[in-house]
Amino acid sequence: MGVVTDTSIIIGFLKGHQPEVDYVEHDLRNGTLTITAITVFELQVGLAANSKREKLLAKFFQQVTILPFDGQAALAAAVIENRLRSGGEVIGVPDTLIAGICLARNLPLFTLNVEHFKRVPGLEVLTPASLSSSQV
Repeated sequence: MGVVTDTSIIIGFLKGHQPEVDYVEHDLRNGTLTITAITVFELQVGLAANSKREKLLAKFFQQVTILPFDGQAALAAAVIENRLRSGGEVIGVPDTLIAGICLARNLPLFTLNVEHFKRVPGLEVLTPASLSSSQV
């Protein structure tokens, strides 16, 4: 578990977009795909509009490591929210919670949503452009 994969990457994978498909399939094959409980929530809300998708998501979730939103993550997220709010740069609650989980575990975040996450002090942000397939 060296990298947390953000919701934006998983959505790209589910829509068949490259290079997200390659990265996610690589990590699924290696048993290293890690997401957050917040990503589970976002996917369930956004993509589970019908029972077929819900079953596909349930199967997908069984194949990944899901990091919980715990007390340490809550404290980290609160610090992030307060810092960003004081600078007028809020990024939205789900992204703040995901960043809190990453910071609490000292893990980088693999995302397409650089605009939001680059504002989080101390968070290492990785993108498909910054990685080769052998690094994910």
